[in-house]
Amino acid sequence: MREQPLPQGTDDIGRPRARRGNAVGSRGGAASRDATVRRSSEVDQALRSAESLSPSAGRQRPDKPRVASLPPRPIEDTATTPLVRTVRKSALAEIVRMPLPTRPRHIEDLTVALTRLLGQRLGDKGRSDLDAAARAYEHDRFTESLRLAARLTAQAPDVPEIRELHGLSLYRLGRWPKAIVELEAFRALAGTAEQNAVLADCYRALRRWTDVDELWEELRESSPNPAVVNEGRIVAAGALADRGDLPAALRLIEKGWRVPARPQVHHVRRAYAMADLYERSGSPVRARELFSWVRGIDAEFADVGDRIRHLG
Repeated sequence: MREQPLPQGTDDIGRPRARRGNAVGSRGGAASRDATVRRSSEVDQALRSAESLSPSAGRQRPDKPRVASLPPRPIEDTATTPLVRTVRKSALAEIVRMPLPTRPRHIEDLTVALTRLLGQRLGDKGRSDLDAAARAYEHDRFTESLRLAARLTAQAPDVPEIRELHGLSLYRLGRWPKAIVELEAFRALAGTAEQNAVLADCYRALRRWTDVDELWEELRESSPNPAVVNEGRIVAAGALADRGDLPAALRLIEKGWRVPARPQVHHVRRAYAMADLYERSGSPVRARELFSWVRGIDAEFADVGDRIRHLG
């Protein structure tokens, strides 16, 4: 269930809140920096709220749980078990993040793992409950998905699919520290950077910039797929903007950008975030061009119509 970070503040890349908004320069002291942070939060929220493209472009939720396609639990997880235990028992500040393995871990089928860990009857029920939690998550019933996932985590804490859905549910509810614990455990168990963008967005919400930067670098280097890397780029650029470095944020989000022939939701999200940074950097013409492109793909994406009207 790969999730896209709700642009810190929106519904798609970062955390469950809204995304940025107003033209704010990178200078001007504390007041300007505060305004920049507020703006960034508004944009994040807008992005989180924009969960899909128009039917013609194909609907896709960045943070969609993917229980069926998640990597099953590693058969041999001796290298990750100590970290997982640390994550479960230690305070957030004590989490030790180990490097990802060079190759995907040898994994075990989810149903087989639950049966082995819980027995036939409880294993079948666990799989049924996990599927129910994933359905609740897909329909934005995050409190329900959290309740089911938390119970399953207590029963089978070494199953990565469970820790992932548990973390994503917490993320959607804005419970950043607890989401971090679960998503760090997922990363350790599955040995993948697929949820690094969401994890980085949680750290961004807590203004833990070093963690954001490290997770982005790991994601960029592992490049699981373009959509996931795009989401990480949006979070990393947003974190730079949060720190008042709009030029660096623009350089990062612009890098390698081309208008796609077949736009996906992650392209639209990136274009929206880029347009916001242009506006905040005092480039209204470029901002209007990108916002207009976004509106041409999905006229109801976030607050794109209002943003264009504001620019005149």
